[in-house]
Amino acid sequence: MEKNKTGKYFKYAIGEIVLVVIGILIALSINNWNEERQQNSKTESLIAGLKKQTEENLVTTNWNIEQTKQVNKNIASLLLMFGKPIEKSQYNNIDSLVNRISFDFYIYLNLNTLQEAQDNGEISFIKNDSLKSLLYNISSISRLIKEREKVINNDKNTYLVPFLYQNINRKNVQTNTNEKLKNKIGESLLNKNDYSILLTNTKFENLVLSRYNYSDDMIGIYESLKRFLNSLIELLEQESLSK
Repeated sequence: MEKNKTGKYFKYAIGEIVLVVIGILIALSINNWNEERQQNSKTESLIAGLKKQTEENLVTTNWNIEQTKQVNKNIASLLLMFGKPIEKSQYNNIDSLVNRISFDFYIYLNLNTLQEAQDNGEISFIKNDSLKSLLYNISSISRLIKEREKVINNDKNTYLVPFLYQNINRKNVQTNTNEKLKNKIGESLLNKNDYSILLTNTKFENLVLSRYNYSDDMIGIYESLKRFLNSLIELLEQESLSK
């Protein structure tokens, strides 16, 4: 009898242990499912945020491309005038073109959402390796573009701007192209710009040509960035649809 009771007790105890283990496994499974569901929700929000941010950066990039193309066109128009007879009736137009060659190249990319996701490790939960690769690369691309812009703008400030200060009446250039400014500060009463002389200056032609080459360079760089952002948006859309 005692042996029979002991056997039943062990069977009961083993059954209790099995039930407890099963309960623990179920609880862990539910907990893991909840954590995965919460993480998926965070990743979905991240994808949506990155897509919105990238679309905004694409709009900025398109604007920079159009502005740089216009500057490039203006500089080309000025280059065509060198060594040719210049009428005074053309001076206002030349003032406008000269004003454009001092254009600074600068693009601002908003990478706040991406930076935050990298800092807190959220990027690692994205399963698409191609998408993760592009996201990790965009910061480096942005940095390289800024470095190139800095070189070009420094070149302008080192060579072109000092030349303009010495050889051109900047006040007249600005007021002849901005009526509101002219009403505020008036025209310069000092020497007027004589473009018939300035547009025979080889140094000035070289400086303007340099600006043309730089603007051409930046158009290519911004257009490469545009292609990159379009690829990133495409992958973000695919990732969003797969959720």
